Amino acid sequence: MSYIGSKRSSSLVSFDDGTIGSGVVFPAGHIVQTITAETATEYLTTSSSTWTELTNLRLYITPTVPNSKLLIALNGVAKMGTSSGNMRMDAKVTIGGTEIERFYGLIFLNTNAIDDEAGWVHINKFYQHGQTSSFTQLQIDFHTIRGADNNAYSETAFNWDATGSNYASSYAMEIAP
Repeated sequence: MSYIGSKRSSSLVSFDDGTIGSGVVFPAGHIVQTITAETATEYLTTSSSTWTELTNLRLYITPTVPNSKLLIALNGVAKMGTSSGNMRMDAKVTIGGTEIERFYGLIFLNTNAIDDEAGWVHINKFYQHGQTSSFTQLQIDFHTIRGADNNAYSETAFNWDATGSNYASSYAMEIAP
């Protein structure tokens, strides 16, 4: 152990403020950092042609380890209703405006009667960012859309739980390669 100014440190860690030096190599699978967002905002859509952006769940993360992966996740309640026929809610994840994954049928109805359906939704995506140096910040966005909407009678909603205590979260974890 040595002192840099008045701080105790080794070549890898400052013991006084817990910072890690640039010489640290994380073991494979180690979580390097986690970024989170939470919201009580309800997102409604009646469109099957326009994506609804879940703005309060947007994440910004700047990778710090070359070629690490990001585990990107979205959690919340999805709700929809139909009087008959087929209906589904789809979602997509974008980074910097570019779609990296689309998820079909987060929630799905196929019925011959009036029906409402709601359920807790979990979306997970691994993403290899490919940055090796001069790391740049990534903007991660989540979007939902009404899929097939034959005879839909109500809006499709993300983060709706019928009790007024809506809760949704998103996170991105950087994982060492």
